[in-house]
Amino acid sequence: MKRIAICSLALLFALSTAACGWKRPASSSSAPEPASSTPPVSSSAAPSQAEAEGETPEEAVNNLVKAVKALDLETAKGYLGGDLALKTEKLDLTSEQNKELAQAVVKDLSCKVLSSEMDGENATVKAEITTLDFGSVVQSFLGKSIALTMGNLGKSGDGLNTKLMDALRECIQDCNKTATKTVDIALEPSDDSWVVSNSDELQDALLGGLSSLVKEFSSLLPQ
Repeated sequence: MKRIAICSLALLFALSTAACGWKRPASSSSAPEPASSTPPVSSSAAPSQAEAEGETPEEAVNNLVKAVKALDLETAKGYLGGDLALKTEKLDLTSEQNKELAQAVVKDLSCKVLSSEMDGENATVKAEITTLDFGSVVQSFLGKSIALTMGNLGKSGDGLNTKLMDALRECIQDCNKTATKTVDIALEPSDDSWVVSNSDELQDALLGGLSSLVKEFSSLLPQ
């Protein structure tokens, strides 16, 4: 049973750390269209330098979500700093299988900006992020992983890992439930745009709670 948990956790952790984390190059000519049809909510504060010269914080959040959904990593990186930006360098979408899995992860991703406020040069945008419900995915996957692991005892570990990844991909593609989370997204001005300065909560929202599930699951395993 411990082996089952470790195998399952390894796959989920790999997905949670690679599925998002994307600094737009300075040469980028324009940002993509907003991800949400809801008009951005304007802040009553005076515009910052980034707003005056480029996009607003609300537009930056919408454009980030739109880029993630389109798997446009170069654009998405322009809005992310810290650990999430670093994780992008390890994200490989060159294989068809990886690309299909990533597309399934973000298929229901959308964003609705609720409000925004300025604090000096920085901004905070409150938004609803809707995406695939990974709670349902994990529940389905764990059941399949137990059956697969028990049926492959004594066999090659590589073969089991392939089957587990196929099962995870199937669970993601078959899931028709979504989860919505309200997050406060802190942004800092960067040239004529904005960079997200708090990544953990946003990452968890973009992945439908997967990051929280991985942390909770890992805490149950023997140290």
